[in-house]
Amino acid sequence: MPRVLVFGATGYLGSAVASALVRAGHEVYGLARSEDKARELAVQEIFPVMGSDEEFDGFIETIKEKNIGVVIDASNAMWGTSPLFRYVIAAGCERLGAALSEDKHAVPTQKLGFIYTSCMWVHGHTPYETVGDTDPVGVPSSKAAAAAGVGFRPALERDILAARSILDVAILRPALMYGRNCSILGNLLLGPILAGVMSGSPSLRLLASRDCNVPTAHVDDVATAFVGAVEHMHVFAGNGSNSLGVLPVFNLQTGYENIGIIVDTAARFFGYGGTIEYGPPAEEDYHAAAFGTSVNADSSRARSILGWRPSRLGGLVGGMKQYGYAFTAAGEAPSVLRVIAAATAANKTK
Repeated sequence: MPRVLVFGATGYLGSAVASALVRAGHEVYGLARSEDKARELAVQEIFPVMGSDEEFDGFIETIKEKNIGVVIDASNAMWGTSPLFRYVIAAGCERLGAALSEDKHAVPTQKLGFIYTSCMWVHGHTPYETVGDTDPVGVPSSKAAAAAGVGFRPALERDILAARSILDVAILRPALMYGRNCSILGNLLLGPILAGVMSGSPSLRLLASRDCNVPTAHVDDVATAFVGAVEHMHVFAGNGSNSLGVLPVFNLQTGYENIGIIVDTAARFFGYGGTIEYGPPAEEDYHAAAFGTSVNADSSRARSILGWRPSRLGGLVGGMKQYGYAFTAAGEAPSVLRVIAAATAANKTK
């Protein structure tokens, strides 16, 4: 099994990916920005690598010293991926050069792998048709322009795909993720509702479109797709004789849920009885813009090529009880948990 280095291993998605890889039997290394974060990784059986989002030298040394097979960027670092990618290309070139210097006739059996975390919103606002992961993005022939805040991603995706002579690559495009502490769904939707409950506010305003339908997937399911990409990379990635010759780009979606229904369900769960208004998010707010962009994607290639078998298929609405409770618990607010318990009891009597 390849050793894996995860950039963003202490973040929302990265921690789920790193833990899933450990459970699958991989030797996993992860970036830690502090001693506290390093201890968190070590407790999860992940080897910490001290570093930062801006200094990648330690990462590159780890690639060489530990003979890392695959590097995963799960940091959601926006433009920060570009310098990381350049460092990984340099490490990939060095690996190929070292192999050839040892035997002038040798052909390396395994290039360095790189998995980039993109997002579903590169497809743009496409509410009336299903988009596939092989559909072009960021070009005139695309079905729609990439959503606000992610316009840089299509070009970066193309640069990554163009590096297949040096790296084995894969690009994964997760939907709007939920579960655990609910990520941006929690911060931008559940959080304001919960705050409204605690403050007793008679009304609140959400930066989202009530009528928008968004692609969703549980973070644990998304993490298993990364495991599949790591373990199948030698089959589908690159351009060598062992490759299937398929485009290594995969949409990851299990649900297609309405923002208004998500909010109504959350309000009922938390016991909020006030008025909820909606307003458009700022265009430069990438995360909030997701709540105004409808994308319904086909993820069948992830299932057939990566062996992806998502199991959390009830959606955020269907599992609001457990996900809302987990989000609240992550905020360490016992008084809020008591409010939820009271609201749940009240709902049972209705």
